[in-house]
Amino acid sequence: MRDWLTDAELLLIPAVLLVVSAWSWAGRSRRARWWVGRPFMDQLVLGVAPGVALVTGTVVLGMLFGGTSDLMAVLVVLPILVGIVLILAGIFALLPRWWGPRWYRNLSAGQRRPNPRDSALAAAATAYVGRPEGGGARELPAAFRQAKPLGSWHGGWVHDPDTDERVHGMSWKGTVDGRLTLYPTGMVFMASHAEDALRGKQAVVVMGADDITGVQVVPPRAGADGQPRKGRLYRSRFPRLVIRTAQGTQVFDVARGRASNVAEQLATLSSGRR
Repeated sequence: MRDWLTDAELLLIPAVLLVVSAWSWAGRSRRARWWVGRPFMDQLVLGVAPGVALVTGTVVLGMLFGGTSDLMAVLVVLPILVGIVLILAGIFALLPRWWGPRWYRNLSAGQRRPNPRDSALAAAATAYVGRPEGGGARELPAAFRQAKPLGSWHGGWVHDPDTDERVHGMSWKGTVDGRLTLYPTGMVFMASHAEDALRGKQAVVVMGADDITGVQVVPPRAGADGQPRKGRLYRSRFPRLVIRTAQGTQVFDVARGRASNVAEQLATLSSGRR
């Protein structure tokens, strides 16, 4: 009798998950739609929670009423497999667009996703499932494709040194996170895939060695004019790299204070080509 009660009590876990999932799927009130636009909650409600409920419920029912027939084996194994698929699809953000309640499917992508400006967690969730416009792999210009990199540094493209706005919860002010790579043919900045997903577009800055007219290291928080901007919060504390070209001037953050090292290598490369 005690074993029966223990197994029966285990049914509370999938039962509660199913009830909460059904209530959330129905979405008949604002409270029932608590999970919409929250980091990773759509994956939990649409995939992980019903999947766990299906697996645990099937296992417990099999323990209570299971037999040895082939039919019983199918009735146990099939729901478990479906549940595992739901769990994995939820964890890895592979749930198809048609999966979910109708009212949720009718929401726009912007309404379904969390606002990346709200927090670092919201930004991380958006980057995890997001895709930049245009998608696909980013291609380098022909002059760089076959060249072997001379060096690579984590950094950021400071597209607006004066702004106090942040594009998302993980960003520095006016800066796109990515990587600077030095080639024999020049310098290339590529935003990280997460950054592209958060901004909704790809960011690539190409500076040919023959086009570079000057390289300079300026104080932290400074723009191309060398004057530091006010406000230390959400700005890098390291010196910045300024690269002047025939097409314009670009400013970059370089991680770990290595702007001087990058400037020296780039200046040597540029002078050697003249």
